[in-house]
Amino acid sequence: MKRVGLSYKKTVLLVFTVAFFLRLYQLGYRDFWYDEMGTISNIMSHYYSNQTPFYSMLMQAWNKLFGISEFSLRLPSLIFSFLSVILVFILGLRLFNKNVSMLAACVMGLSPFHIWYAQEARSYSMLLFFGLLSNCLLFEALKEEDKKLWAVFILVSVLGLYTNYCHLILLVTQFLYVLYSKKLRISLMHIIGFLVIILGFSFLLPSFFKKFFFVWGGFWIPRPSWWKSPIYTLGQFMLGYNAPKQLYILSIILLGVFFTSLFLNIKERTKNTIFCMFMLFVPMFLTLAFSLLLFPIYLSRVLIMASPFLYLIAAKGALSLDRLAKKHLLSMIFLALFIAIYGYFNDWMPKKYLGINLKKPIRPVARFIDERFGAQDILAFTDVSVMPSFKFYSIRKMNTYYLFDPEFPGQIHQRPISKGRFLIPLDEINMLNAKRIWVIYSNWDRDGKLYDSSRSIKEYLDENFAVEESEEFDGLQVVVYTKKP
Repeated sequence: MKRVGLSYKKTVLLVFTVAFFLRLYQLGYRDFWYDEMGTISNIMSHYYSNQTPFYSMLMQAWNKLFGISEFSLRLPSLIFSFLSVILVFILGLRLFNKNVSMLAACVMGLSPFHIWYAQEARSYSMLLFFGLLSNCLLFEALKEEDKKLWAVFILVSVLGLYTNYCHLILLVTQFLYVLYSKKLRISLMHIIGFLVIILGFSFLLPSFFKKFFFVWGGFWIPRPSWWKSPIYTLGQFMLGYNAPKQLYILSIILLGVFFTSLFLNIKERTKNTIFCMFMLFVPMFLTLAFSLLLFPIYLSRVLIMASPFLYLIAAKGALSLDRLAKKHLLSMIFLALFIAIYGYFNDWMPKKYLGINLKKPIRPVARFIDERFGAQDILAFTDVSVMPSFKFYSIRKMNTYYLFDPEFPGQIHQRPISKGRFLIPLDEINMLNAKRIWVIYSNWDRDGKLYDSSRSIKEYLDENFAVEESEEFDGLQVVVYTKKP
């Protein structure tokens, strides 16, 4: 590794500082959303069900030290995301040179895609960290044929699997890369290493298969497009979810220029470049093939551990251009990043993306209902998206029900909903014994539009009950109903 000058060190320090503070800014500003409530549920219940345990165990320990708040529970994600920026810088130095490493770290540090998951109390940033660390160790272990590095790689891989099942995608990719790099002449040490990782994962197999077959039975993720989905993923890796369509198109074009520049230059087609290409595209291909052949799991966040290699390849390609082209094209990339960052912090989402939702303001809704809720009232939801968050923020004990139209399947698991004590079908709503029924209408987005079941429930209640009060809260509607005389 070449000795770097003082000005370069200052620039690197600036990159790390900006990356850290972008992740810190407004960390606790937004209310918890549905998925984050799953993390809180695991913390409080000490029961992991079909979830991987390592992240939940870490968060339980974290909770004992710092308690539950939006800031404290999201802070571990910030830490792992920031450490990943440092790791991609180190990996860039090992694979290429100081300029590539700094540019890749800068793009990753600015990427709203990573800021998004750095500010979410979920395991994705931790998955990113262990995935990137395991790739760093794999590269060095194969290069040096060092048994100690290989042992650490095994340990980190097991931790990655215990953090998030999506690490399996990376593990298969890494095994295929070992086969490729060794020209199918894989050594006994390599075979034993992967077998030990599988053995370590075997303790999770019951919960893994429970989740596997449950998702196979029906889930909300639709079938991906074999060509559109990877393109969307590359654009989201660069700009996150908060940029206008034109900027995504621009980013894909610029990435195409950088990739083309890299591969037209024969000198740049090195083993290290192939390693990056392998770790970027093979996980995408595996996830896409699985989603098309078995059941859909393809989401950009599932592939978060592949994203650093896009920044490394793009940086290498950009820096291989002539000076004038490099200056103009990189200026466009950074301008697009700044616009996307502005969009993220201002809750701007011009285009809807699968499974991506702006966090809703739940506290005002909880405060509004808490102050007005009567002893003989009941609370009902027509959509699950805000139920856990509302219960978390509300300070009152309420009789809570979920209203549904049996003609429509559940939104998340795409299965029919069965009647239960607190699950009330449309034709039995009139049997609820209450002075007033408070209904929260919502969807996963913040546009105020209702899904089929919610719309059916609202039409029924509006027709058969009297509306006493109605209030809008940034995409959520609270309506108070009373029975007609």
